[in-house]
Amino acid sequence: MSWAASAGNGALTRQLDVYGPVMNVWSTKAPLPGPARDELAGAVAHARLFIMGGSPVGNANGVTTTQAYDPVTDRWTTRAPMPTARRAHAAATLKLPGKPSRIFVVAGVLTETMNAVYQP
Repeated sequence: MSWAASAGNGALTRQLDVYGPVMNVWSTKAPLPGPARDELAGAVAHARLFIMGGSPVGNANGVTTTQAYDPVTDRWTTRAPMPTARRAHAAATLKLPGKPSRIFVVAGVLTETMNAVYQP
């Protein structure tokens, strides 16, 4: 399963599209809550898609927002905010044997010099 946020003609969107490689089909799912954002980061942990930060229209500073998408219920939930507002950052999931998954958020624009670790 692959997730993609989509936009067209330079406009921001809250649309979430999911690609099923076995059936070679795209389907549209529940939209991202709140204002549309660009320059956000995403990572998968615990069978959920986590979206962090980004830049809504008119906000060049980025946001601390963290949201999780559950593909079973087709719903988004708001999670703990990041410690600093970020946009144009990167996120990756690390799962070590016997340890809970953690999402690492690195770099970004207009943030303090700080990296963060999130445990979903």
